[in-house]
Formats: sequence, C-alpha cells, structure tokens
Amino acid sequence: MKFLRLIHAYLKGIRASAAVLSLIFLWALFSAVSVYGRIRYIRAEMDVIESAHIRNAGVLTYQLNEEDMKTRAYERKVKKAVDALRQEPLVQQVYSIRVVNPVSCDGISISIVLYDPGLFSFFPAIGENMVSEYKNGCILGSTALNSLNTGQSAQLKVQSGMLSVTVAGHLSAPYRMLRLNQSSSRPTVAHLFTEANVLIMEATDSLLSELEQLSASIAYDQNLIVVFTPDATPEQIAQLMKRSAPEHNYDPFEDILDRSQENIDMTLKEQLPRPLFLTLSALICYFSILILTLKKKERQMAVLHLCGMSRKKYAALTVTACQCFTLLPSLLMIALLWAWPHISWINIDSREMSYTMQRILLLLEGLSLDLSGSGVVAVYYAFSVLFGTAVTAVYLWRHSPVSYLRGAQ
Repeated sequence: MKFLRLIHAYLKGIRASAAVLSLIFLWALFSAVSVYGRIRYIRAEMDVIESAHIRNAGVLTYQLNEEDMKTRAYERKVKKAVDALRQEPLVQQVYSIRVVNPVSCDGISISIVLYDPGLFSFFPAIGENMVSEYKNGCILGSTALNSLNTGQSAQLKVQSGMLSVTVAGHLSAPYRMLRLNQSSSRPTVAHLFTEANVLIMEATDSLLSELEQLSASIAYDQNLIVVFTPDATPEQIAQLMKRSAPEHNYDPFEDILDRSQENIDMTLKEQLPRPLFLTLSALICYFSILILTLKKKERQMAVLHLCGMSRKKYAALTVTACQCFTLLPSLLMIALLWAWPHISWINIDSREMSYTMQRILLLLEGLSLDLSGSGVVAVYYAFSVLFGTAVTAVYLWRHSPVSYLRGAQ
C-alpha cells in the first residue's frame, strides 16, 4: 500500500506527458496488431487450401455479366459444366457449392450453404467432416446464432415449411468460410473465402430431398473446384477445358497460393512501415519522457534518499511508475482483441449512416483482429519494460546520491 502511494505521488506533474505517450503507444499497438492479423488470416486461409492434396487441382472461375445477374442463366452453364466434367476420364472429382435462400432462424435472416459430399474431407482443415456426426448437422458461420450450442436443434423456416437441423459446431473468428461466388482474372485465397450469416451443411441426398419438398430455392455458386488425375498434363487439361467448360477459366491451386504469398509480401512492404514508424516514435517519446521525468524528480529523489530509500528501491519505483505509461494501453488493446470477434459488423445496418460513417464501418469490417494478436502486445510491453529499465538503470548509475542532493539545492 505504501509503495502504491509512492507511485501515485511520483506520477504527479507528469500525467499529461504519460497520457500523450499512452496514446502514441496505443496507436503503435493497434497498427501492429492490424498488420499481424491481416497476414495471419491470409496465412490461415492458405493453410486450409494446403491441407488438401492440391496437385492437379484448382478452381474453375466464371465471370458473371449483367444478364447472368438478372436471369441467373449462369446456373445452367454451371450445371452443364459439372455434368460434362464428370464424364471426363481425366477428372477425378468436381465440387460445387450451393446456397439456399431465403431462410430464417429465430427471426434472423440467414442462408444455408451446401457443400458437395466429400468437400469437407478434401479440405480437412475446414472441420474434418464434423457434420457427419449428426443427422442434418450444420456448422454456424457467424456470431448471429451463437446462442445455439453444439448438439442443439435449430428450426429453420424455409419457403413453405420448417427444417430441423442439429448444430455440429461453430466457425471460429474471423468467421470466413469457403465459397465459390467470387471471380477474378487472378484469384487468390481471398476470393475463395467470405463471411455472412450462414449455416454450412453437406448436400446429402436426404437433405436435398427435404429441401425440394419445402420448395426451397437452391442456387449454384458460379465457380467450381475440380480435381484431375495425377497423370493429367497441362496441355490435356487445357484441351479438356475447351471441350467441357469453355466459359470457365482454370487456375491451379499452386498458382492461387503463389499469388496469395505475393499478397502477404506486398502487405508487409506497404503496411509494415507504419507500425515501425509509430514504434520508433513511441520509443523516442518514451526515452524523452523518462529522461525529463528523472530530471524533474531530482528534488523528490533527494528527499527520498534522505529518508533512507536506497538507489535500488528508487529505481524500482521509477521503473514501476513508468510502466503505467504502457500498461494501460496494453490492457486496452487486449480487451479490444477479445471483444472484436464478438462484434457482428456485417449485421450493422448502415443504410441511414452518413457516407463518412459508412466508409469507417467498411474499414472496421476489413480489420482482422482477435486474441492471437495478444502475442504482439506482449512483445511490445515486454520490450517497453526492458527499455524503461535499461534507461533508468543507466541514468541512476551515472548519478550518485550526492548528485541528487546537489541537483536539489
């Protein structure tokens, strides 16, 4: 208790400087964990793709046009391509993803995403076929239905009736799931994952039959995943594509992963300088405030020395007091990292917001933050402790108790 009173007294007169340093340190932390989170999530999505046997496998992408969007004519082309590809001897498997809309659960509007049988096992990192443990098992794909626990039943309103499903599991933050509804001339893993209010299920014959009885509207994603035989050559694949899926473009998973790694490198080049600059600014500010504080507190140092406090105890007091500059921002950042995944950004209605607020909301939606970034916070805080201790030790080593008294005269 006595030590806490000493710290409180020590902080008098330097609180404004401490507040400025805390803000700079918090900004540096936020910038660092944002870059770390973005790279980590790209890497996590790459890990999902790499968990499959991706040799001679890739994505067939179809570029939607305005007519396709209005009439959904692309679905006929997708079905035709699926049927044609499955007849090819060089094709081992074709995977598609379908979506059921409109669906609601407890008044919440959602979609059912149907993965072709085998897609869970093809990408083991998705969930190792969790849904097979339950009849009509589903995986919750957002925070909207987090009140449902594993093993509980959910009643879904689908067109003309109700569908009962069992919760088999939950997606973890950032709640991004494999989808095949984004096309690009140079796809990366970011084009294969998205987030939305969904339930993920396996498109079994029994489930499709139930949905058909309920007059459910089932739409195909326009892209496909295709797995060729190991002996298929690039030339044979190109000829096969012209014959069976002429309106789709084929991108091997190896190329997609290479482009994704390029995105990581680009992210580091473009965004890493900002947290480095802020970190350097925080260190310079920290050093300056430490030195100014030690100079300012010379009279107090002299008084405490006359009252019997040793140089080691005073050093401990100084270092502990200075950690208040960085401890509070570190704790605030940890709290933010914990809370961030629980905020359902995609469910915030922005229609009545101003343009500026909509842009801010869009920026916040794009941030990838969770507790995995606490390691970055821990490193920053540990370095600040070491740095503050070193500066204080050097300063006090060069100033004897006699110099304290001289400085106080």
